[in-house]
Amino acid sequence: MSGARLPFAFARDNQVALDEATLLTGPEVTMNGLRAARRAAGQAVEPEMHDGEGFLSRLSRLYDTGSDEGGEVAFDLEDSPSVACPATFWKTPKTRR
Repeated sequence: MSGARLPFAFARDNQVALDEATLLTGPEVTMNGLRAARRAAGQAVEPEMHDGEGFLSRLSRLYDTGSDEGGEVAFDLEDSPSVACPATFWKTPKTRR
């Protein structure tokens, strides 16, 4: 993976992780996790939802790099207009005519 990365414990606890332009989510994803992922990504991402076991498996593979490298995430818990609505987080679907 390249690009933005959330700390492993944060990603696991909030059931959210970034894999390039894909947002991986578990069944109990949190709003705090979505906010942090949006800020870390800095762009719209494609959501990919997983069941609990699938998310943990994917998360483990994503973070299994054999090094202690990790990212940092800083965010506040106050709502801001740019992240208040999770619907604006996803890419707009393409319409066919």
